[in-house]
Amino acid sequence: MIITIIAFIIVFGVLVFVHEFGHYFFVKKGRNFSKRIFHWHGA
Repeated sequence: MIITIIAFIIVFGVLVFVHEFGHYFFVKKGRNFSKRIFHWHGA
């Protein structure tokens, strides 16, 4: 049971890291394409 929990935490951590790195990578790569498609002015 403990090994399952530890394995889940490790796999989940790697998954979150890869996901967040994807955000970072595409922001760095897509800096030239920063035109706004939709802008919210608020109420």
